[in-house]
Amino acid sequence: MLQLQDLVVSLPDGRRAVDGVSLSLEAGRCLVLLGESGCGKSLTALSLLRLLPEGVTLAGGRAELDGQDLFALPEQQMRGLRGGRLAMVFQEPMSSLNPVMTVAAQITEALRAHGSGQTVAGLLNDVGLQPQHAASYPFQLSGGQRQRALIAMMLAGEPQVLIADEPTTALDVSVQAQILRLLRALQAKRGMALMLITHDLGIAREMADTVAVLYAGQVVEISSAADLLASGGRHPYTRALMQVTPSLGRRGQPLLSLPGSVPLSDDWPRGCRFAPRCESVQSQCRDRVPALTEGVRCLYYRSGLAREDSLRCKSEPVRDDSLSRASPLLRVRDLCVHYPIRRGLLQRTVDWVRAVDGVCFDLRAGETLALVGESGCGKSSLARALLRLQPQATVRGEIRLAELDVLRTSHMQSLRRRAQIVFQDPFASLDPRMRVGDILEEGLLALRPDLNSGGRRRQIEQMLDRVGLGHAAMRRYPHAFSGGQRQRIAIARALCVEPQLLILDEPTSALDVSVQAQVLALLRELQSERGLAYLFITHNLPLVGYFVDQVAVMYGGKIVEAGAVETVLNAPQEGYTRELLAAAPRSD
Repeated sequence: MLQLQDLVVSLPDGRRAVDGVSLSLEAGRCLVLLGESGCGKSLTALSLLRLLPEGVTLAGGRAELDGQDLFALPEQQMRGLRGGRLAMVFQEPMSSLNPVMTVAAQITEALRAHGSGQTVAGLLNDVGLQPQHAASYPFQLSGGQRQRALIAMMLAGEPQVLIADEPTTALDVSVQAQILRLLRALQAKRGMALMLITHDLGIAREMADTVAVLYAGQVVEISSAADLLASGGRHPYTRALMQVTPSLGRRGQPLLSLPGSVPLSDDWPRGCRFAPRCESVQSQCRDRVPALTEGVRCLYYRSGLAREDSLRCKSEPVRDDSLSRASPLLRVRDLCVHYPIRRGLLQRTVDWVRAVDGVCFDLRAGETLALVGESGCGKSSLARALLRLQPQATVRGEIRLAELDVLRTSHMQSLRRRAQIVFQDPFASLDPRMRVGDILEEGLLALRPDLNSGGRRRQIEQMLDRVGLGHAAMRRYPHAFSGGQRQRIAIARALCVEPQLLILDEPTSALDVSVQAQVLALLRELQSERGLAYLFITHNLPLVGYFVDQVAVMYGGKIVEAGAVETVLNAPQEGYTRELLAAAPRSD
Protein backbone atom coordinates (compact mmCIF):
# COMPACT_ATOMS: atom_id res chain seq x y z
CA MET A 1 0.00 0.00 0.00
CA LEU A 2 2.85 2.40 0.85
CA GLN A 3 6.26 2.21 -0.80
CA LEU A 4 9.19 4.50 0.09
CA GLN A 5 12.42 4.30 -1.92
CA ASP A 6 15.79 5.97 -1.24
CA LEU A 7 14.41 8.90 0.78
CA VAL A 8 16.91 11.74 1.31
CA VAL A 9 16.07 14.70 3.56
CA SER A 10 18.44 17.69 3.69
CA LEU A 11 18.83 20.29 6.43
CA PRO A 12 19.10 24.04 5.62
CA ASP A 13 22.93 23.85 5.50
CA GLY A 14 22.85 20.96 3.01
CA ARG A 15 23.63 18.20 5.51
CA ARG A 16 21.57 15.02 5.25
CA ALA A 17 19.34 14.05 8.15
CA VAL A 18 17.80 11.05 6.35
CA ASP A 19 20.03 9.22 3.91
CA GLY A 20 18.55 6.61 1.57
CA VAL A 21 15.72 5.13 3.64
CA SER A 22 13.54 2.53 1.86
CA LEU A 23 10.44 0.99 3.46
CA SER A 24 7.24 -0.76 2.42
CA LEU A 25 3.96 -1.19 4.26
CA GLU A 26 1.06 -3.53 3.50
CA ALA A 27 -2.64 -3.12 4.27
CA GLY A 28 -3.60 -4.45 7.71
CA ARG A 29 0.04 -4.67 8.82
CA CYS A 30 2.07 -2.68 11.35
CA LEU A 31 5.58 -1.40 10.60
CA VAL A 32 7.51 -0.12 13.63
CA LEU A 33 10.34 2.40 13.19
CA LEU A 34 12.72 1.85 16.10
CA GLY A 35 15.75 3.85 17.20
CA GLU A 36 17.10 6.60 19.43
CA SER A 37 16.20 10.26 19.17
CA GLY A 38 17.99 11.86 16.22
CA CYS A 39 17.96 8.73 14.03
CA GLY A 40 15.53 10.23 11.49
CA LYS A 41 12.30 8.41 12.42
CA SER A 42 10.04 11.46 12.69
CA LEU A 43 11.57 13.19 9.64
CA THR A 44 10.88 10.04 7.61
CA ALA A 45 7.21 10.13 8.65
CA LEU A 46 6.86 13.89 8.08
CA SER A 47 8.37 13.46 4.60
CA LEU A 48 5.53 11.15 3.62
CA LEU A 49 3.03 13.87 4.55
CA ARG A 50 5.24 16.63 3.11
CA LEU A 51 5.14 18.43 6.46
CA LEU A 52 8.87 18.97 6.91
CA PRO A 53 9.97 21.96 9.03
CA GLU A 54 10.88 25.19 7.27
CA GLY A 55 14.25 24.96 5.54
CA VAL A 56 14.29 21.13 5.65
CA THR A 57 13.80 19.75 2.13
CA LEU A 58 13.15 16.53 0.25
CA ALA A 59 16.39 16.03 -1.66
CA GLY A 60 15.63 12.66 -3.23
CA GLY A 61 13.54 9.53 -3.23
CA ARG A 62 10.08 8.38 -4.23
CA ALA A 63 6.99 7.63 -2.13
CA GLU A 64 3.94 5.85 -3.55
CA LEU A 65 0.58 5.42 -1.83
CA ASP A 66 -1.43 2.81 -3.72
CA GLY A 67 0.63 3.60 -6.82
CA GLN A 68 0.27 7.41 -6.52
CA ASP A 69 3.55 9.37 -6.25
CA LEU A 70 3.20 11.53 -3.12
CA PHE A 71 6.27 13.67 -3.86
CA ALA A 72 5.04 14.58 -7.37
CA LEU A 73 1.55 15.74 -6.34
CA PRO A 74 0.71 19.49 -6.45
CA GLU A 75 0.14 20.92 -2.97
CA GLN A 76 -3.61 21.34 -3.59
CA GLN A 77 -4.03 17.61 -4.27
CA MET A 78 -1.69 16.73 -1.40
CA ARG A 79 -3.86 18.81 0.93
CA GLY A 80 -6.86 16.63 0.11
CA LEU A 81 -4.88 13.44 0.67
CA ARG A 82 -3.18 14.60 3.88
CA GLY A 83 -5.43 13.76 6.82
CA GLY A 84 -7.58 11.70 4.45
CA ARG A 85 -6.02 8.58 2.94
CA LEU A 86 -2.77 9.32 4.81
CA ALA A 87 -3.04 10.59 8.41
CA MET A 88 -0.69 11.09 11.34
CA VAL A 89 -1.14 11.04 15.11
CA PHE A 90 1.51 13.33 16.57
CA GLN A 91 3.52 12.75 19.73
CA GLU A 92 2.02 15.48 21.94
CA PRO A 93 -1.78 15.71 21.62
CA MET A 94 -2.05 18.95 23.62
CA SER A 95 0.00 20.81 21.00
CA SER A 96 -1.87 19.10 18.12
CA LEU A 97 -5.40 19.90 19.33
CA ASN A 98 -6.84 23.42 19.17
CA PRO A 99 -7.23 24.59 22.80
CA VAL A 100 -10.16 26.94 22.04
CA MET A 101 -12.31 24.39 20.16
CA THR A 102 -14.33 21.52 21.59
CA VAL A 103 -13.54 17.95 20.63
CA ALA A 104 -16.73 17.76 18.55
CA ALA A 105 -15.89 20.95 16.66
CA GLN A 106 -12.44 19.68 15.75
CA ILE A 107 -13.71 16.30 14.57
CA THR A 108 -16.50 18.02 12.58
CA GLU A 109 -13.89 20.21 10.89
CA ALA A 110 -12.02 17.08 9.74
CA LEU A 111 -15.24 15.39 8.57
CA ARG A 112 -16.15 18.40 6.41
CA ALA A 113 -12.64 18.74 5.00
CA HIS A 114 -12.66 15.18 3.67
CA GLY A 115 -16.38 14.77 2.89
CA SER A 116 -16.66 11.80 5.20
CA GLY A 117 -20.03 10.21 5.95
CA GLN A 118 -19.00 9.26 9.50
CA THR A 119 -20.42 10.96 12.59
CA VAL A 120 -18.80 12.51 15.64
CA ALA A 121 -20.65 10.11 17.92
CA GLY A 122 -19.50 7.10 15.90
CA LEU A 123 -15.86 8.18 15.92
CA LEU A 124 -15.92 8.87 19.66
CA ASN A 125 -17.40 5.43 20.21
CA ASP A 126 -14.68 3.86 18.04
CA VAL A 127 -11.92 5.35 20.19
CA GLY A 128 -13.63 4.60 23.51
CA LEU A 129 -14.74 8.12 24.50
CA GLN A 130 -18.15 8.88 26.01
CA PRO A 131 -20.74 11.15 24.27
CA GLN A 132 -20.26 13.84 26.93
CA HIS A 133 -16.60 14.21 25.88
CA ALA A 134 -17.78 15.79 22.61
CA ALA A 135 -18.46 19.09 24.41
CA SER A 136 -15.12 19.05 26.28
CA TYR A 137 -12.11 21.21 25.51
CA PRO A 138 -8.67 19.54 25.35
CA PHE A 139 -7.55 20.89 28.75
CA GLN A 140 -10.56 19.19 30.38
CA LEU A 141 -9.38 15.74 29.24
CA SER A 142 -6.68 13.48 30.64
CA GLY A 143 -3.58 12.63 28.59
CA GLY A 144 -5.05 9.33 27.41
CA GLN A 145 -8.38 10.95 26.52
CA ARG A 146 -6.63 13.68 24.52
CA GLN A 147 -4.72 11.03 22.59
CA ARG A 148 -7.99 9.21 21.86
CA ALA A 149 -9.61 12.47 20.67
CA LEU A 150 -6.68 13.10 18.33
CA ILE A 151 -6.96 9.56 16.94
CA ALA A 152 -10.70 10.11 16.36
CA MET A 153 -9.93 13.29 14.43
CA MET A 154 -7.37 11.45 12.29
CA LEU A 155 -9.87 8.65 11.57
CA ALA A 156 -12.40 11.16 10.25
CA GLY A 157 -10.76 11.05 6.81
CA GLU A 158 -10.95 7.21 6.71
CA PRO A 159 -7.17 6.79 6.21
CA GLN A 160 -5.63 3.85 4.41
CA VAL A 161 -2.35 4.50 6.23
CA LEU A 162 -2.12 5.84 9.79
CA ILE A 163 1.24 7.06 11.14
CA ALA A 164 1.55 7.22 14.94
CA ASP A 165 4.61 9.10 16.25
CA GLU A 166 5.37 8.02 19.84
CA PRO A 167 1.62 7.94 20.69
CA THR A 168 2.17 6.68 24.26
CA THR A 169 5.14 8.79 25.42
CA ALA A 170 4.70 10.00 29.05
CA LEU A 171 1.44 8.02 29.48
CA ASP A 172 1.22 5.63 32.40
CA VAL A 173 1.26 1.89 31.72
CA SER A 174 -2.49 1.30 31.93
CA VAL A 175 -3.36 4.20 29.59
CA GLN A 176 -0.52 3.16 27.28
CA ALA A 177 -1.97 -0.35 27.12
CA GLN A 178 -5.41 1.11 26.33
CA ILE A 179 -4.04 3.22 23.46
CA LEU A 180 -2.14 0.26 21.98
CA ARG A 181 -5.21 -1.98 22.23
CA LEU A 182 -7.24 0.77 20.55
CA LEU A 183 -4.79 1.05 17.65
CA ARG A 184 -4.80 -2.73 17.15
CA ALA A 185 -8.61 -2.86 17.22
CA LEU A 186 -8.97 0.03 14.76
CA GLN A 187 -6.40 -1.53 12.44
CA ALA A 188 -8.30 -4.82 12.43
CA LYS A 189 -11.70 -3.15 12.01
CA ARG A 190 -10.71 -0.78 9.20
CA GLY A 191 -7.92 -2.76 7.52
CA MET A 192 -5.51 0.17 7.86
CA ALA A 193 -1.79 0.02 7.43
CA LEU A 194 -0.09 1.34 10.58
CA MET A 195 3.36 2.93 10.86
CA LEU A 196 4.32 3.23 14.51
CA ILE A 197 7.35 5.27 15.64
CA THR A 198 8.80 4.36 19.01
CA HIS A 199 12.00 3.79 20.98
CA ASP A 200 10.34 1.21 23.24
CA LEU A 201 11.12 -2.43 22.41
CA GLY A 202 8.20 -3.58 24.55
CA ILE A 203 5.77 -1.65 22.33
CA ALA A 204 7.49 -3.00 19.21
CA ARG A 205 7.09 -6.55 20.53
CA GLU A 206 3.36 -6.07 21.15
CA MET A 207 2.45 -4.15 17.97
CA ALA A 208 4.84 -4.86 15.10
CA ASP A 209 4.59 -7.21 12.15
CA THR A 210 7.81 -5.73 10.73
CA VAL A 211 10.51 -3.71 12.54
CA ALA A 212 12.88 -1.27 10.84
CA VAL A 213 15.76 -0.10 13.05
CA LEU A 214 17.11 3.35 12.11
CA TYR A 215 20.47 4.81 13.05
CA ALA A 216 22.02 8.09 11.85
CA GLY A 217 19.57 8.50 8.99
CA GLN A 218 19.83 4.92 7.66
CA VAL A 219 17.96 1.65 8.08
CA VAL A 220 20.51 -0.64 9.75
CA GLU A 221 18.22 -3.66 10.17
CA ILE A 222 14.77 -4.63 8.91
CA SER A 223 13.01 -7.93 9.52
CA SER A 224 9.84 -9.46 10.88
CA ALA A 225 9.24 -8.64 14.53
CA ALA A 226 9.22 -12.32 15.49
CA ASP A 227 12.62 -12.98 13.88
CA LEU A 228 14.22 -9.82 15.26
CA LEU A 229 13.09 -10.38 18.85
CA ALA A 230 13.83 -14.12 18.78
CA SER A 231 17.37 -13.60 17.45
CA GLY A 232 18.13 -10.63 19.68
CA GLY A 233 19.00 -8.61 16.58
CA ARG A 234 21.63 -9.22 13.92
CA HIS A 235 23.06 -5.68 13.86
CA PRO A 236 25.20 -4.64 16.86
CA TYR A 237 23.06 -1.51 17.32
CA THR A 238 19.85 -3.56 17.59
CA ARG A 239 21.51 -5.86 20.11
CA ALA A 240 22.72 -2.86 22.12
CA LEU A 241 19.18 -1.39 22.24
CA MET A 242 17.87 -4.69 23.57
CA GLN A 243 20.54 -4.86 26.26
CA VAL A 244 19.81 -1.37 27.63
CA THR A 245 16.02 -1.88 27.65
CA PRO A 246 14.76 -2.68 31.17
CA SER A 247 12.59 -5.76 31.44
CA LEU A 248 10.68 -7.40 34.26
CA GLY A 249 12.26 -10.71 33.25
CA ARG A 250 15.82 -9.44 33.78
CA ARG A 251 15.56 -8.28 37.39
CA GLY A 252 18.89 -8.56 39.20
CA GLN A 253 21.08 -8.33 36.09
CA PRO A 254 23.53 -5.40 35.85
CA LEU A 255 22.26 -2.15 34.36
CA LEU A 256 24.06 -1.63 31.04
CA SER A 257 24.38 1.62 29.10
CA LEU A 258 25.24 2.45 25.51
CA PRO A 259 28.06 5.05 25.52
CA GLY A 260 27.97 8.15 23.33
CA SER A 261 25.04 9.40 21.27
CA VAL A 262 23.71 9.37 17.71
CA PRO A 263 26.13 11.50 15.64
CA LEU A 264 24.92 14.59 13.81
CA SER A 265 25.11 14.43 10.03
CA ASP A 266 28.25 16.58 9.87
CA ASP A 267 29.94 14.06 12.22
CA TRP A 268 28.94 10.88 10.40
CA PRO A 269 31.93 8.51 10.22
CA ARG A 270 33.37 7.64 6.82
CA GLY A 271 32.54 3.94 7.13
CA CYS A 272 29.90 2.33 9.33
CA ARG A 273 28.03 5.05 11.23
CA PHE A 274 27.74 2.91 14.36
CA ALA A 275 31.48 2.12 14.44
CA PRO A 276 32.45 4.71 17.14
CA ARG A 277 29.97 3.13 19.60
CA CYS A 278 30.32 -0.55 18.60
CA GLU A 279 32.14 -3.00 20.88
CA SER A 280 32.65 -5.39 17.92
CA VAL A 281 34.20 -2.79 15.61
CA GLN A 282 36.94 -3.93 13.21
CA SER A 283 39.42 -1.84 11.20
CA GLN A 284 37.41 -2.29 7.99
CA CYS A 285 34.29 -0.89 9.67
CA ARG A 286 35.89 2.56 9.87
CA ASP A 287 36.71 2.70 6.14
CA ARG A 288 34.12 0.64 4.25
CA VAL A 289 30.47 1.71 3.95
CA PRO A 290 28.26 -1.34 4.60
CA ALA A 291 25.29 -1.96 2.30
CA LEU A 292 21.88 -3.20 3.45
CA THR A 293 22.28 -6.91 2.67
CA GLU A 294 19.67 -9.48 3.68
CA GLY A 295 18.06 -6.81 5.86
CA VAL A 296 21.25 -5.94 7.82
CA ARG A 297 23.72 -3.07 7.31
CA CYS A 298 26.82 -4.68 8.82
CA LEU A 299 30.03 -6.05 7.29
CA TYR A 300 30.27 -8.86 9.84
CA TYR A 301 26.66 -9.84 10.52
CA ARG A 302 27.25 -13.36 9.09
CA SER A 303 30.24 -13.96 11.35
CA GLY A 304 30.20 -14.33 15.09
CA LEU A 305 31.68 -10.86 15.62
CA ALA A 306 28.41 -8.95 15.25
CA ARG A 307 26.58 -11.47 17.42
CA GLU A 308 28.76 -10.95 20.47
CA ASP A 309 27.33 -8.86 23.26
CA SER A 310 27.32 -5.29 21.97
CA LEU A 311 27.96 -3.89 25.44
CA ARG A 312 30.48 -4.91 28.01
CA CYS A 313 29.17 -5.29 31.49
CA LYS A 314 30.34 -2.57 33.84
CA SER A 315 30.87 -3.60 37.44
CA GLU A 316 28.04 -2.57 39.71
CA PRO A 317 28.85 0.04 42.40
CA VAL A 318 29.49 -1.53 45.79
CA ARG A 319 26.65 -0.76 48.20
CA ASP A 320 27.32 0.19 51.81
CA ASP A 321 25.05 -2.20 53.77
CA SER A 322 25.56 -0.26 57.00
CA LEU A 323 23.49 2.60 55.56
CA SER A 324 20.44 0.36 55.09
CA ARG A 325 20.60 -0.65 58.77
CA ALA A 326 20.67 2.95 59.99
CA SER A 327 17.61 4.86 61.20
CA PRO A 328 15.41 6.34 58.45
CA LEU A 329 16.60 9.56 56.82
CA LEU A 330 13.03 10.39 55.74
CA ARG A 331 10.06 9.41 57.90
CA VAL A 332 6.49 10.10 56.69
CA ARG A 333 3.42 9.41 58.83
CA ASP A 334 -0.27 9.96 57.99
CA LEU A 335 0.51 12.49 55.26
CA CYS A 336 -2.56 14.14 53.71
CA VAL A 337 -2.58 16.63 50.83
CA HIS A 338 -6.04 18.10 50.16
CA TYR A 339 -6.96 20.68 47.51
CA PRO A 340 -10.00 22.92 48.10
CA ILE A 341 -12.91 22.93 45.63
CA ARG A 342 -14.25 26.49 45.51
CA ARG A 343 -17.58 27.61 44.09
CA GLY A 344 -19.82 30.62 43.99
CA LEU A 345 -19.24 34.34 43.78
CA LEU A 346 -17.23 34.37 47.00
CA GLN A 347 -15.32 31.21 46.06
CA ARG A 348 -16.19 29.40 49.26
CA THR A 349 -14.71 25.94 49.84
CA VAL A 350 -17.47 23.36 49.29
CA ASP A 351 -15.37 20.18 49.23
CA TRP A 352 -11.83 18.83 49.04
CA VAL A 353 -9.87 16.75 46.53
CA ARG A 354 -7.95 14.22 48.62
CA ALA A 355 -4.86 13.85 46.41
CA VAL A 356 -2.85 12.15 49.18
CA ASP A 357 -4.78 10.57 52.02
CA GLY A 358 -2.92 9.03 54.95
CA VAL A 359 0.42 7.90 53.46
CA CYS A 360 3.18 6.40 55.63
CA PHE A 361 6.68 5.21 54.63
CA ASP A 362 10.38 5.32 55.63
CA LEU A 363 13.44 5.93 53.44
CA ARG A 364 17.03 5.33 54.55
CA ALA A 365 20.29 6.82 53.30
CA GLY A 366 21.70 4.94 50.30
CA GLU A 367 18.28 3.46 49.54
CA THR A 368 15.88 3.98 46.60
CA LEU A 369 12.13 3.93 47.10
CA ALA A 370 9.87 3.92 44.02
CA LEU A 371 6.37 5.38 44.05
CA VAL A 372 4.41 3.77 41.21
CA GLY A 373 0.85 4.13 40.01
CA GLU A 374 -1.29 5.68 37.31
CA SER A 375 -1.46 9.40 36.58
CA GLY A 376 -3.65 11.15 39.15
CA CYS A 377 -2.97 8.72 42.00
CA GLY A 378 -1.10 11.38 44.03
CA LYS A 379 2.57 10.61 43.40
CA SER A 380 3.67 14.11 42.35
CA SER A 381 1.46 15.78 44.98
CA LEU A 382 3.18 13.70 47.64
CA ALA A 383 6.65 14.57 46.32
CA ARG A 384 5.93 18.30 46.24
CA ALA A 385 4.47 18.16 49.74
CA LEU A 386 7.73 16.66 51.04
CA LEU A 387 9.50 19.85 49.90
CA ARG A 388 6.65 22.21 50.85
CA LEU A 389 6.01 23.11 47.23
CA GLN A 390 2.20 22.93 47.58
CA PRO A 391 1.11 26.42 48.80
CA GLN A 392 -2.40 26.00 47.38
CA ALA A 393 -3.04 22.75 49.26
CA THR A 394 -3.71 21.85 52.88
CA VAL A 395 -0.96 19.49 54.08
CA ARG A 396 -1.26 17.55 57.34
CA GLY A 397 0.67 14.76 58.98
CA GLU A 398 4.32 14.29 59.92
CA ILE A 399 7.39 14.58 57.67
CA ARG A 400 10.80 14.26 59.29
CA LEU A 401 14.02 14.63 57.30
CA ALA A 402 16.71 13.49 59.74
CA GLU A 403 15.94 15.67 62.80
CA LEU A 404 14.13 18.39 60.80
CA ASP A 405 10.33 18.69 61.15
CA VAL A 406 9.57 19.64 57.54
CA LEU A 407 5.98 20.87 57.95
CA ARG A 408 6.70 23.07 60.94
CA THR A 409 10.22 24.37 60.37
CA SER A 410 10.83 28.00 59.50
CA HIS A 411 14.39 27.22 58.31
CA MET A 412 13.53 26.68 54.66
CA GLN A 413 17.16 27.12 53.61
CA SER A 414 18.08 24.05 55.67
CA LEU A 415 15.29 22.02 54.04
CA ARG A 416 16.30 23.06 50.51
CA ARG A 417 19.94 22.23 51.27
CA ARG A 418 19.07 18.72 52.46
CA ALA A 419 16.43 17.80 49.86
CA GLN A 420 16.30 18.58 46.13
CA ILE A 421 14.02 17.57 43.26
CA VAL A 422 14.60 16.71 39.58
CA PHE A 423 11.44 17.43 37.60
CA GLN A 424 10.00 15.39 34.73
CA ASP A 425 10.58 17.95 31.95
CA PRO A 426 14.10 19.43 32.11
CA PHE A 427 13.38 22.00 29.39
CA ALA A 428 10.52 23.48 31.45
CA SER A 429 12.52 23.47 34.70
CA LEU A 430 15.68 25.14 33.29
CA ASP A 431 15.59 28.90 32.64
CA PRO A 432 16.09 29.29 28.85
CA ARG A 433 17.61 32.77 29.31
CA MET A 434 20.41 31.62 31.61
CA ARG A 435 23.63 29.82 30.75
CA VAL A 436 24.20 26.44 32.37
CA GLY A 437 26.94 27.81 34.63
CA ASP A 438 24.58 30.50 35.95
CA ILE A 439 21.78 27.96 36.46
CA LEU A 440 24.02 25.82 38.66
CA GLU A 441 25.51 28.79 40.48
CA GLU A 442 22.05 30.15 41.39
CA GLY A 443 21.46 27.26 43.79
CA LEU A 444 24.92 27.60 45.32
CA LEU A 445 24.43 31.33 45.92
CA ALA A 446 21.17 30.64 47.77
CA LEU A 447 22.11 27.52 49.72
CA ARG A 448 25.91 27.45 50.04
CA PRO A 449 26.92 30.87 51.44
CA ASP A 450 30.09 29.22 52.79
CA LEU A 451 31.54 29.05 49.25
CA ASN A 452 33.29 31.98 47.61
CA SER A 453 33.25 32.55 43.83
CA GLY A 454 36.25 30.26 43.29
CA GLY A 455 34.71 27.52 45.41
CA ARG A 456 31.42 27.78 43.53
CA ARG A 457 33.18 27.52 40.17
CA ARG A 458 35.16 24.44 41.30
CA GLN A 459 31.95 22.82 42.54
CA ILE A 460 30.15 23.51 39.23
CA GLU A 461 33.04 22.23 37.11
CA GLN A 462 33.37 19.11 39.25
CA MET A 463 29.65 18.35 38.98
CA LEU A 464 29.51 18.94 35.21
CA ASP A 465 32.45 16.56 34.81
CA ARG A 466 30.68 14.05 37.04
CA VAL A 467 27.53 14.04 34.87
CA GLY A 468 29.60 13.74 31.69
CA LEU A 469 29.11 17.21 30.18
CA GLY A 470 32.46 18.93 30.75
CA HIS A 471 33.40 22.54 31.53
CA ALA A 472 32.41 23.84 28.09
CA ALA A 473 28.75 23.29 28.99
CA MET A 474 28.90 26.24 31.42
CA ARG A 475 28.86 28.78 28.58
CA ARG A 476 25.93 27.25 26.68
CA TYR A 477 22.16 27.68 26.99
CA PRO A 478 19.70 24.79 27.67
CA HIS A 479 18.35 24.77 24.10
CA ALA A 480 21.81 23.76 22.83
CA PHE A 481 21.55 20.35 24.54
CA SER A 482 19.60 17.16 23.84
CA GLY A 483 16.87 15.91 26.19
CA GLY A 484 19.21 13.52 27.97
CA GLN A 485 21.86 16.21 28.39
CA ARG A 486 19.28 18.65 29.80
CA GLN A 487 18.24 16.04 32.33
CA ARG A 488 21.91 15.65 33.32
CA ILE A 489 22.06 19.44 33.86
CA ALA A 490 18.97 19.23 36.10
CA ILE A 491 20.62 16.43 38.10
CA ALA A 492 23.85 18.43 38.37
CA ARG A 493 21.92 21.47 39.62
CA ALA A 494 20.20 19.39 42.29
CA LEU A 495 23.43 17.68 43.43
CA CYS A 496 25.58 20.83 43.46
CA VAL A 497 24.30 21.79 46.91
CA GLU A 498 25.15 18.27 48.20
CA PRO A 499 21.68 17.17 49.43
CA GLN A 500 20.92 14.03 51.42
CA LEU A 501 17.62 13.29 49.65
CA LEU A 502 16.93 13.53 45.91
CA ILE A 503 13.35 13.31 44.63
CA LEU A 504 13.19 12.14 41.00
CA ASP A 505 9.79 12.85 39.41
CA GLU A 506 9.59 10.76 36.19
CA PRO A 507 13.19 11.76 35.27
CA THR A 508 13.44 9.40 32.26
CA SER A 509 9.86 9.24 30.90
CA ALA A 510 10.60 11.31 27.78
CA LEU A 511 14.08 9.87 27.11
CA ASP A 512 14.93 7.07 24.72
CA VAL A 513 16.23 3.82 26.18
CA SER A 514 19.95 4.47 25.66
CA VAL A 515 19.86 7.92 27.32
CA GLN A 516 17.65 6.49 30.07
CA ALA A 517 20.26 3.82 30.79
CA GLN A 518 23.04 6.44 30.91
CA VAL A 519 21.08 8.62 33.37
CA LEU A 520 20.25 5.66 35.62
CA ALA A 521 23.85 4.43 35.63
CA LEU A 522 24.96 7.93 36.64
CA LEU A 523 22.38 8.10 39.45
CA ARG A 524 23.46 4.71 40.79
CA GLU A 525 27.15 5.70 40.81
CA LEU A 526 26.39 8.97 42.61
CA GLN A 527 24.26 7.14 45.16
CA SER A 528 27.08 4.70 45.86
CA GLU A 529 29.62 7.50 46.28
CA ARG A 530 27.53 9.89 48.40
CA GLY A 531 25.02 7.67 50.21
CA LEU A 532 22.10 9.56 48.66
CA ALA A 533 18.52 8.54 49.30
CA TYR A 534 16.29 8.56 46.20
CA LEU A 535 12.51 8.86 46.05
CA PHE A 536 11.87 7.68 42.49
CA ILE A 537 8.44 8.50 41.02
CA THR A 538 7.62 6.52 37.91
CA HIS A 539 5.04 4.43 36.06
CA ASN A 540 7.72 2.36 34.29
CA LEU A 541 7.57 -0.98 36.13
CA PRO A 542 10.42 -2.69 34.20
CA LEU A 543 12.61 0.26 35.22
CA VAL A 544 11.57 -0.21 38.85
CA GLY A 545 12.76 -3.80 38.66
CA TYR A 546 16.27 -2.66 37.78
CA PHE A 547 16.78 0.45 39.82
CA VAL A 548 15.03 0.43 43.21
CA ASP A 549 15.21 -1.33 46.57
CA GLN A 550 11.71 -0.70 47.91
CA VAL A 551 8.47 -0.01 46.03
CA ALA A 552 5.18 1.56 47.12
CA VAL A 553 2.12 1.26 44.86
CA MET A 554 -0.30 4.22 45.06
CA TYR A 555 -3.95 4.32 44.09
CA GLY A 556 -6.48 7.03 44.93
CA GLY A 557 -4.06 8.88 47.21
CA LYS A 558 -3.23 5.84 49.33
CA ILE A 559 -0.42 3.28 49.33
CA VAL A 560 -2.16 -0.03 48.58
CA GLU A 561 0.95 -2.24 48.57
CA ALA A 562 4.56 -1.75 49.66
CA GLY A 563 7.66 -3.81 50.27
CA ALA A 564 10.95 -5.02 48.82
CA VAL A 565 10.94 -4.76 45.05
CA GLU A 566 11.48 -8.51 44.50
CA THR A 567 8.46 -9.32 46.68
CA VAL A 568 6.08 -6.78 45.13
CA LEU A 569 7.02 -7.52 41.51
CA ASN A 570 7.28 -11.31 41.80
CA ALA A 571 4.38 -11.97 44.18
CA PRO A 572 2.00 -8.99 44.21
CA GLN A 573 -0.82 -9.27 46.73
CA GLU A 574 -3.13 -6.51 45.47
CA GLY A 575 -5.24 -6.83 42.32
CA TYR A 576 -4.29 -3.29 41.28
CA THR A 577 -0.58 -4.15 41.39
CA ARG A 578 -1.22 -7.24 39.28
CA GLU A 579 -3.13 -5.12 36.74
CA LEU A 580 -0.21 -2.66 36.48
CA LEU A 581 2.25 -5.51 35.93
CA ALA A 582 0.01 -7.08 33.29
CA ALA A 583 -0.28 -3.76 31.42
CA ALA A 584 3.50 -3.15 31.30
CA PRO A 585 4.92 -3.84 27.79
CA ARG A 586 7.58 -6.55 27.81
CA SER A 587 10.56 -6.63 25.47
CA ASP A 588 11.61 -10.18 26.47
